[in-house]
Amino acid sequence: MCQVPVDAAAGQSILEAPAFVATVPFHVLIMVLVWPVFAWLYFRKRVLDPRAEVHETFALGLLWLIAAMVVDYVGFVLIDNPWSLTPHELYVVYQPWISLIYLAIFASPWVHLALKRSLRNRTTS
Repeated sequence: MCQVPVDAAAGQSILEAPAFVATVPFHVLIMVLVWPVFAWLYFRKRVLDPRAEVHETFALGLLWLIAAMVVDYVGFVLIDNPWSLTPHELYVVYQPWISLIYLAIFASPWVHLALKRSLRNRTTS
């Protein structure tokens, strides 16, 4: 008969696991570094007037925010897996990190726009 190893942390929320806790501050940093690159990839061949650029930047940030929230809810709450969380764990216990992650995702197109305009102003000056 096969015996399943018993872990002292069995039944423990992933939010309490030492390996997860040690990486939490890096979750936001990763979002701040990765998502602006995706914004650059999205905007790199687009030529927009400044007003349309702001509108599209807002729309892209909002789209990414909503998509991230849906994917997080489905992936961490609805689908039963070893990393499953309750809505309370995801949205309350994981504070302030989940809010900072969502803020970083929404702000990423704005970071790209600010950098793009800064570089454009620097080259025209």
